[in-house]
Amino acid sequence: MYEHWEGLIVQINGGNLSKSITIGNIYRPPRTSNDNLNAFIKEFSSIVSLLKHNCKNTVIIAGDFNINLLKLIENYIYIYISYFDSLISHLFSQITFPTRFTRTNGTLIDNFFCKLSQSMLESTAGNINTVII
Repeated sequence: MYEHWEGLIVQINGGNLSKSITIGNIYRPPRTSNDNLNAFIKEFSSIVSLLKHNCKNTVIIAGDFNINLLKLIENYIYIYISYFDSLISHLFSQITFPTRFTRTNGTLIDNFFCKLSQSMLESTAGNINTVII
């Protein structure tokens, strides 16, 4: 079965930027089969590999992947580990705290991955937790 997901990758140059920044946004629908998830991981990993080798500067990939990275620790789900490993092996760091909270738990399905240039390594990243009414 075909894994339907959407993505957009753009490179930003000029203005006050001394180096280009590549930004990607991904949406992968929830509740697809493990076969579809494997297909997504394989295709997405090849894109990440291209970005690593072709983009010498900052790369930011963010989106609603619907892959709960908190499950890595909770259930040792192999399919999630292969997804996470593919990104870490290409030197992409990521947000490791929940990005969505309910009254009873949190999830990390909105994933943020960054390959930072040397000048950006001194910057920090994280989550802002607040209630919007």
